[in-house]
Amino acid sequence: MLVYLDEFPAKFHHPKEDAYLFPAIKKRTHEFDEMINALQRHHAAEEGHLKSLLEVVVRYSNSPREVAEELATIIDQAAFYELRHITLEEAELIPGAIKHLLPSDWDEIARAFSRNGDPCFEPEKGRNYKLMFSRIAYVLHS
Repeated sequence: MLVYLDEFPAKFHHPKEDAYLFPAIKKRTHEFDEMINALQRHHAAEEGHLKSLLEVVVRYSNSPREVAEELATIIDQAAFYELRHITLEEAELIPGAIKHLLPSDWDEIARAFSRNGDPCFEPEKGRNYKLMFSRIAYVLHS
């Protein structure tokens, strides 16, 4: 999961939001400036969050009993943070973008985002991610 978070959202998705979606919205309206600034701060902090989480996972693999509670806490915090981020984008920012952006804005954004795909949907990597998801779902439901 950490590899996916590092490979796709951190390196491809968020930089394109920062470079294309957010400026397009800001060009058409200032209604979402504060929200966009908060989302950009999250994008900037994401690398540090992933690094911290990875460090705890490594310590957990060496000392599971001693680190289990800390790992659970940091995973809960990361999940909450990500869900809040996604909810802001999907429930507020995207509807605002739909309202304010012009077709030419969407064309430019679509071109930028289409230059790379989500590795979940690439044949080889996608299989690995589906297997990971299945293992996680199995553990959670066991």
